[in-house]
Amino acid sequence: MSVQQNPPPANNNASFNHDNIAEVDLLGREKFALEIAKRLVHNFPNGSDGMVMAITGKWGSGKSTLLHYLDKHILAEHHQQKQEVRMDAVVIKFNPWMYNGQKELQAIFLKEIAIKSGNQNQAIKEFLGKLADRLIIPKLLGSLSYNVAGVGVTAQGFDKLFEDDLEQLKDNVNIDLITRKRKLYIIVDDLDRLEPQSIIEILQLIRLNASFKNVTYILAYDKDYVHQALKQKYGNNGDEYLEKIVQLDYAIPEPSSLRMEELFVNELHKLQADLGLDVSMKVIHNLWNLSELNTFFSTPRNIYRYFNSLRMRMPIIHQDIIVEDFMIVEVFRMFTHKVYKELIAYLSFSSYDERKRDFAKKYIDKEYKNVSVGKLIKVLDDSNYYRKEF
Repeated sequence: MSVQQNPPPANNNASFNHDNIAEVDLLGREKFALEIAKRLVHNFPNGSDGMVMAITGKWGSGKSTLLHYLDKHILAEHHQQKQEVRMDAVVIKFNPWMYNGQKELQAIFLKEIAIKSGNQNQAIKEFLGKLADRLIIPKLLGSLSYNVAGVGVTAQGFDKLFEDDLEQLKDNVNIDLITRKRKLYIIVDDLDRLEPQSIIEILQLIRLNASFKNVTYILAYDKDYVHQALKQKYGNNGDEYLEKIVQLDYAIPEPSSLRMEELFVNELHKLQADLGLDVSMKVIHNLWNLSELNTFFSTPRNIYRYFNSLRMRMPIIHQDIIVEDFMIVEVFRMFTHKVYKELIAYLSFSSYDERKRDFAKKYIDKEYKNVSVGKLIKVLDDSNYYRKEF
């Protein structure tokens, strides 16, 4: 179906989708977050050992959105506890991108615990600061000699000077957390956006500090990516290394095709309002299901990126095209670029020559391995598709 002859004026202030927390829970992430929050709050009473859990899912599957809801419900569940068992909850969002090197990570991490936990024990606060500074000094001085309490030492031998202090610190913090009935939740998001070496350093940091009482670490990452990073250092033992650190693993639920279609249509409605498009929702529904358009959109991020691209490309040409055809071509351009390049060459021929015949055989033939591509090519090749009754 073509666009309207006289479409409404376009909205020049159309907004783009940014890779932020979803404002509307179209994929039902909040319900899942609530169930996790209840288990974390009610199954780990005061004095419990530290615990590490992971939220895993593909890039763009909504892990950050789920963490946002998890943060909200953890605090709400603690507030609803009975007075005799209620613990004071603090959520700490630790951003690993800002630091480089394991010693700097450890130093900032210790300071973060001291500050964000609201620790009122001044001795512990000062102790944390001193240890953190000790961790950073060797990084700054390298192999140079320097004085600690009047004793000349080198950076290489520096660690041994505070190992006992670090253990004493952890004991003091544990006592303080239990006495004050304080629970820390440390969230580390986007672990899968780091370089492999940085991922290993973060996991080592967590392993070294997992012995704190009343502390729960919540990591979010693409499991395949992290496994691949660990494999570079630990080989086939990479999975076992991760299992020794992470005690609980929650795979983020895969959204149903119906949910993803709702999200796709919702974004299409916004685009319609912005540009004054006339698009048949019945045709879109059939493209999504019968022609397998849905196979190209496995995550919300795929949908948002796709419609951002349409918002950039369509305002100038939308009155001169068949919108549904253009949407199919844009799918190929973004997700199967090789097909897109061959398709552009195919469309440039006015007569049905040998090159056209080869293209049609390759992509429309039922034996072609990518059935979804073949079905969408058929739509482009069928001038009567949009007038058919389904």
